[in-house]
Amino acid sequence: MKYPADGYKPSTRPYRNIGEFSYPFHDQTALVTCCGRICLFKKKTNLSILSRVKPWESKRSTTASGWSVLWITISGIVLEPLLFYILHRANASICDPKISHTFKAFFIDEAWLFLKNPSIKSYIIEALKTWRKQNAALILSTQSLDELRKSEILDIIIESCPTKIFLANPDMDRDLYRRQFNLNDNEIELISTLRPKQQLLIKTPELAKVANLEVDAKSYWLYTNDPFDNRKRQEAFETYGFEKGLEVLAGGQP
Repeated sequence: MKYPADGYKPSTRPYRNIGEFSYPFHDQTALVTCCGRICLFKKKTNLSILSRVKPWESKRSTTASGWSVLWITISGIVLEPLLFYILHRANASICDPKISHTFKAFFIDEAWLFLKNPSIKSYIIEALKTWRKQNAALILSTQSLDELRKSEILDIIIESCPTKIFLANPDMDRDLYRRQFNLNDNEIELISTLRPKQQLLIKTPELAKVANLEVDAKSYWLYTNDPFDNRKRQEAFETYGFEKGLEVLAGGQP
């Protein structure tokens, strides 16, 4: 039996890589940060730490973990296949029998944005139905219940995600939440009175529990995403450096 490679001769030309990628019809460019995000118009899109690059690098294309990070276009021409590729890579890892004993978690922030794309929506539906068998969890977060309803898979999401976490929402549509999530009057009241950024309600089929978040001052300044705190943190780091700046911030308390 012959193989395809048997019919070809090796090229005499040396391999010089494929060169730098460029996309000439983009509307705007963005660099994936070290935390795996793309920041555009004061909004953060979480991709993956697989795509992270060093924050001080500004090359148009950067190799990270074996694959290239391309320019991201606002129009989504590049973003869609990139996200599809990330989901494919995630699915391959989650379904890998060699790590079936290890729990895996995949987070999708602002899930309603991804559900607008039919291909990615189908991928998410399949993950909701099958990843649990692979010792994995798909975690969807969103601030827009109405947008989830428009995706036409809200019932599938609610059925496939037995654990739900609610953040403070005093202005929520109580009747809508009661119907969609099967909440009782006490649970509705708890959600409406939660302290923002400090409390959340964990709802499972067996119980509903308010969880309190308490962090030390250094952790607060490391992980806060408040726009005013972000600016203050940046100024402190630029003035004093990372370690000293963190000490100064923590000394003042949030």
